[in-house]
Amino acid sequence: MLRLTIKIIGYLTGFMFLGVSWALASAAQPLSAPAVTDITVPEGRDFATRELHLPWDMDVFSDVSKGINHAESEDYTNYITNITVEDGVFSGVASGIYSEFYVLHPGTENGLYLPGTGVLTPIDSSRYSCIYVAMKVDISESEKYYWNVGWVEDNTLDWGGGRSGKTYGNAIANNQWVLYQMDLNTHPYISGDAWSSLPYWQGFRITPILQRAGTSFHVDWVRLTDCAPVDVSLSGLSAGQTYDIFLGHGSTEERQILVASGVAADDSGNLSLDVQGVEADTYTYYVKQNNTTVQQGTLTIEPAPIPTFTSPSPFSGADYSTTWGNPWDMSSSDDIVAVYCASWNVKDGSFDVDTLPASQLPPECVGSGAHEADPRVYLNTPAAVDISSYRYLSFKHSINGDWPRPEDGMIVRWMWRVPHPTQPGKFCVYVSRSVALDVGLHTYWVDLYNPRNTIPEETSGNASGCPVNVAWKNQHSPIQYFRMDPNENITSFTFHQQFDWIKLTKVPEVYQGVPFPIQVSLSKDPALLRSATFYYTTDLNDPTQHPVQIASTAAEPADSPPAPAGGDAAFQVYLPLVTNRYATPVVPPAVENEILIYWDTSSVPSGEYYICLASDDGYNQTTICSDAPVKVIPW
Repeated sequence: MLRLTIKIIGYLTGFMFLGVSWALASAAQPLSAPAVTDITVPEGRDFATRELHLPWDMDVFSDVSKGINHAESEDYTNYITNITVEDGVFSGVASGIYSEFYVLHPGTENGLYLPGTGVLTPIDSSRYSCIYVAMKVDISESEKYYWNVGWVEDNTLDWGGGRSGKTYGNAIANNQWVLYQMDLNTHPYISGDAWSSLPYWQGFRITPILQRAGTSFHVDWVRLTDCAPVDVSLSGLSAGQTYDIFLGHGSTEERQILVASGVAADDSGNLSLDVQGVEADTYTYYVKQNNTTVQQGTLTIEPAPIPTFTSPSPFSGADYSTTWGNPWDMSSSDDIVAVYCASWNVKDGSFDVDTLPASQLPPECVGSGAHEADPRVYLNTPAAVDISSYRYLSFKHSINGDWPRPEDGMIVRWMWRVPHPTQPGKFCVYVSRSVALDVGLHTYWVDLYNPRNTIPEETSGNASGCPVNVAWKNQHSPIQYFRMDPNENITSFTFHQQFDWIKLTKVPEVYQGVPFPIQVSLSKDPALLRSATFYYTTDLNDPTQHPVQIASTAAEPADSPPAPAGGDAAFQVYLPLVTNRYATPVVPPAVENEILIYWDTSSVPSGEYYICLASDDGYNQTTICSDAPVKVIPW
């Protein structure tokens, strides 16, 4: 971690002065080059890695879980069963002739817009068009079968009237690991809307086997690239001879994946292999002729440096329940005022709630819409304050199940009550759209200022005349209580849910001149970077708008503004031993592969700014910005 390069160099007037051996905001200095095996090349520019910051590498079920086995109708024949995710491989059985899964799901049609869905991060069709799927389908007979990929315009999916397209004519190599590839702009067999017919697509799905129910399949990775080649040169082969090239992958049992076949060596015995569609990892490569290995070695696809901002972030601003005296950290039952229509307990920092199927609940616990379970949780609401400045709703949560079923009630709703604006003693209740839940443990967050998320789905109360369609940011009435509906179960099994914490946070703030902690968790060891430079910007389309200057002085006492930056600001960070009432937390909790600096805000105009990090590891260059901005407030 970069934090380990910090050393104490002195004390002065109650503040600790720290020196940093590597100045991220100054001119970048090269570090030691990463160790090179036989061959090392950069990874291709992949949509999921660069835009979602999570490659579709099949390390976790959530790579493909959204939208899987989505029962929009009574048709359950196209489900995927026997689902496993092990050793970086997603496996299942296509129970129907059109069983499919989404690597990018648009999000639920009536739900809140959530990070990681195509509605917020659609695919730019003019930039990304080369699809690669490393897959094996368990077919042994000689008859040909096919697979396809498809794309949809929006979260109505193709049966809701939105535009869509798909490929066809893609033959499967029987019972063999193969890296399948196609350019969606030039593929000769397209049904429906062409890939280039819309600038953006919100959904992308894969049907691993067509017209053969009961077939097992296995997927190692999916990549959607910008089609820019990443060439590997191999030499020492026989001039004019053709070869097949395999990559050995897997930590427990090697999978030899055919990535190119019939590749001819030139007159000098050299050949070139494009690996833009290969997952970032280390492989054994095999050059084979007539199924005999004639050359092998190690190929490393060096992963791009991807930062996750922990400060600023949707979780790092002032939290409502913490600020007003009782954080919803589930440390005691005092965090919960009441629970109806579910059994519950608070233990070991977790709020556990079990909800029976609606068919097993009394009538007063069943909703009138889809005859769904209607559990209700009332949170401790410590202060009747204006909630409009609290922008992000987040929670850490797990739920049981083989796959997510938002259409069957695997959702969370958020509700709040405020005084009626014209009738004293009366109140109005607002209901958010739903948060679609995934199975397993995940952290969710919602931007309540998003134009879609900010408008309540329902308005009610104990009197008429409650204002409707009031945006969250315009909810200036004092809050009376918060309620959370943990699910709307219409399945045949009991939902078991655990909430580790719930937060309602503001945009992170700093007074002008007070050093602000910028912290990221990098996807690789920061010592492998050749350069890393932070910027702040008001426009995410211009991420390098202004370079961040590292703070040169600690925050001064509250009755005077901070001193201006000194001459050697690029090489030292000064942290206060004691914070004043204006300062943000001095040292955030440590994170994996941490980069931590303190931003000198003394010359930064008041406003809201996103923080961006431009990184170069010698192979890949990335520029990625924070999910939440920082608000700089005038002193």
